[in-house]
This record gives sequence, structure tokens and C-alpha cells, in this order.
Amino acid sequence: MEELLELRTLLIGGNISDALLLVEEMTEMSKDDKLNKIYSFAKILLLHLIKQQAENRTTRSWDLSIKNAVREIQRTNQRRKVKGNYCEPSELRETLEDAYDIWFIIRDPFFLRVSENISIFVDLAADKLLLAERETLKIAVEVKSFVGLSNLSDFHLAVGQFLNYRLALEELESDRILYLAIPDDIYNTFFQDSFIQKVIDAYSIKLIIVNPKKGEITLWKPSPIRN
Repeated sequence: MEELLELRTLLIGGNISDALLLVEEMTEMSKDDKLNKIYSFAKILLLHLIKQQAENRTTRSWDLSIKNAVREIQRTNQRRKVKGNYCEPSELRETLEDAYDIWFIIRDPFFLRVSENISIFVDLAADKLLLAERETLKIAVEVKSFVGLSNLSDFHLAVGQFLNYRLALEELESDRILYLAIPDDIYNTFFQDSFIQKVIDAYSIKLIIVNPKKGEITLWKPSPIRN
């Protein structure tokens, strides 16, 4: 509303050049809003497509979500009063690729029944679509905060769980890669010890290093994406 009032003032005052600049800014703002909506619907679309592929099944609810997401992407990008779209094909593709470039948590926690009497819960399972390879990358993540009285005791527990969970995954979901997620301060201190490094190497433990304050992954060791 403020932009429209400013535009009116500029036009009444005969300041055409500044009015045109404001129109361009308003157009960009409108386009950015459209792209953000398309991005949100694209994430919904991809999440349900991944669920279908990961579980090799579908439900009426998933099918409706996929249909609605596709319809809303098309609707959001379509101009109402004039023919055409808000976004060029290249812009739309870039937005969809941005939506692809995230991990979708599909199970939290990740339940595995390893025998008649034993079930285990890995903290989460996540999937990511790889456009170029046309495949889904699957990981499971066990999170350890290392807040106990002894980092070494926490490490013993983490390694034991990791090895047990990895064996279970090899039997039940062999295409899902297991990672151990740890805080970056623990990785930069305790995990730099030579003995800890030997254990990590000996058992091929894959790590995700996380900054808890920012809620960001700072490092994959190794990266799950093959170069």
C-alpha cells in the first residue's frame, strides 16, 4: 500500500523516471513473493514423491497432496489478467532445483525391528532427491550431544550404538547410509584425539558435524553425495 501511494505521488509530481524505477522494484517484489510460494509448494510435492519412492506405496492423502501442490505451483505462476507467467522457465527451474537441494526427514524416529524380541530406534531417517543422477539419496542419523559426565563414556556408547544400527540397516535397508551427528565443539576438541581418530577410521564411522546454536551442518565426513 505504501508503495502505491508513493507511486501516485511520483506520477502526480511528474517524476516519471523515479516512478518507473518504483514499478520495477514492485514487480521484483511481486515476483519474489511468487517464487517463495512456488518454493514452498515444491517442497510439499517433493516430500510426498520421496515418501512414495521410499516406502514403495502411496495413499489417497499423498496423491491429493501431490496433485494440489502441482496445481498450486501452476496457479501461482500464472498471471490472472494477462496471458503468460510471472516467472521465466529458467527462474522456475532454479526455484524447483533449490527445493530439491534439501533433506526431507521422512521418519522421526526411525523404527527398525531387528528380531522377534528386539526393536531399535535410530533418531531419524532423511532422503534427498538427486536431479542429475535421477535417484534418491537415503541416510539415517543417530544424534549424540555428548553432555554426560564423561566424553569417553559417551563415545563408547555412541560407537556401540552406531555399529549395532549399521548392522541392522545392512540387513533391513542396505541402501540407507548411517551417520553419527555430533556438536562441532566436541568434534574440534575431543574427536581430534589420536585414539578417537583411530576408532573412527577403524570402524569407518561417518560423521555429521553440527553447530547447535545455528542449527546448521558445518561438515560431512564424508559427504554422502558422490562427486
